[in-house]
Amino acid sequence: MKTMKIFFGIVATTLLMASCLTNDDSYRAGFQVVKPSSAYYYANNTSDSLVFWSYGSWTLDDCQGYDNSWITIPTRKGNGYTDYSQLMRFTQNTTGEGRLALFQLSDTNHPSDAHASLAFWQYATRGDGTLGNAADVKSITGTDGSKINLTYDEKHRPLTVVMTKDGNTLQNLSFEYDDNGQQMTVNSRGIVQTSSYGNSYQPKSLIGPGDSLFLTEQFYVSSVNSPYAFNFVERFSTGDYEAYGILQMKPCSNPDSVYVADSIRYQCKRSGVIEQEFMALNYGQDDNRYQTVDVNQLILGVEHCNPYLLVSLYRLARSSRIVTSATFEQTDKNITVAARLNANKSVQQLSVTRRGTTISYDFEY
Repeated sequence: MKTMKIFFGIVATTLLMASCLTNDDSYRAGFQVVKPSSAYYYANNTSDSLVFWSYGSWTLDDCQGYDNSWITIPTRKGNGYTDYSQLMRFTQNTTGEGRLALFQLSDTNHPSDAHASLAFWQYATRGDGTLGNAADVKSITGTDGSKINLTYDEKHRPLTVVMTKDGNTLQNLSFEYDDNGQQMTVNSRGIVQTSSYGNSYQPKSLIGPGDSLFLTEQFYVSSVNSPYAFNFVERFSTGDYEAYGILQMKPCSNPDSVYVADSIRYQCKRSGVIEQEFMALNYGQDDNRYQTVDVNQLILGVEHCNPYLLVSLYRLARSSRIVTSATFEQTDKNITVAARLNANKSVQQLSVTRRGTTISYDFEY
């Protein structure tokens, strides 16, 4: 009797199956895993689909030596010739380290002939580049009369950002997330912009009636030691714009990498007036990933603080370290920055000094 063996690959890891069969032992065994399409998750990802087909009865077991406690898979055994689709639940990763879970999917009757390892990796950082244990900043109060209020959802994604100075509203943003359709909607003072997103919850290009927001590469050489430059641009229907040209001497190699901007070229146009700044940046050892906002966005003052970059809607623009100084060709424009931290390494106060004037920003969590 002819024996038929069915072999399928799996996205998470390599599927290894071997069979030693006789003419008296004929069967089909194997799996076809359809989802997940990727086995890599951010610290604030909380679910994904597990969809597969099995030719025989099967079990899904924990592999010894791995911490699988952060993943809940409801159904761990089933019958053959059946599609199985279920929702895996994840706890958010607040450990500060990446973590790996490993499961063994086996044919119940022929485990040595049909089996597969399902591996899932969860990064230490959230989709916005903050660490999974980063504290939510509720408000920032500046000695220059500025105030920033923020709210978040349970995944630490921004829901509202309101920026004022001396009682005047500078920015007023609200965010909505459709995780089923992977669609983000942003309302900026009555202008609605939308974008799709993946499991990082980062938008691609936010597009609205007359307004747009996008990140585009200047140049990139495929080498870990090559510089990487990109532009972040916000354009308004009025013809005004705000743009950042950012140069990284070493590009981000993976989401948990520590990376910084070597220099930034800033330019904005408001009411026909163009302002420009070109600065080289210096950093200390203080980590910029322990709070939800990018504190480096405050060094040019709240009037030039882009709210999308403040909440790291484009994580590549967020340096992992806190700036200590920014230097210019005109040395009188140089900026010095001093950060005071809380016990959990989040920023308690940021002081920015330029041309003899110091603005201090106090953070509330």
